[in-house]
Amino acid sequence: LSFAVLYERFTRRDITASMVCMFGGTVMNTAMSQTIPGHLEDFPVDQVIALSDDIFRNPGFAAYIVTWVVLFVICFYVISVVPSQNMAKPFAVPLMVGLLRALFHFMSKIMVTILMRSKDPEVWNDPNTAKVIVFTSILYVLTVYAMSEGNLQLSARFFVPAMFVASQ
Repeated sequence: LSFAVLYERFTRRDITASMVCMFGGTVMNTAMSQTIPGHLEDFPVDQVIALSDDIFRNPGFAAYIVTWVVLFVICFYVISVVPSQNMAKPFAVPLMVGLLRALFHFMSKIMVTILMRSKDPEVWNDPNTAKVIVFTSILYVLTVYAMSEGNLQLSARFFVPAMFVASQ
């Protein structure tokens, strides 16, 4: 993509590294689906609804949210205010993408769990169901936009590996 859109020159080493990354990602995703039994098939709906009601009372999740917000604000400040010659910007852009992808991953698990139980009337009676679906959709658009901007602002040779490191 960067070769065709951004006209970057790729050496054999770049192509080999990209192939290793793609192969590793494929193996990782294949192995992960084999090690998780039951993948949300028997998760009770009432626990999902209780999770959405009690999530902010959990101290671990509250600490995660505070850390996420602080890192997001720092990244946003560095990306929008700090000049592009500063060394912090190439680290802030992939970190921002990693933060958005982490939150999208978390919310998409909740959304998929809810939608797998969509035949249960309890799911659609809860007002949080629509909020989760809308918020996850917005996160998806923001994540794709941030990844596109990162590819435009930084060299793809740097951004793509850094984005995967920040996301994992």
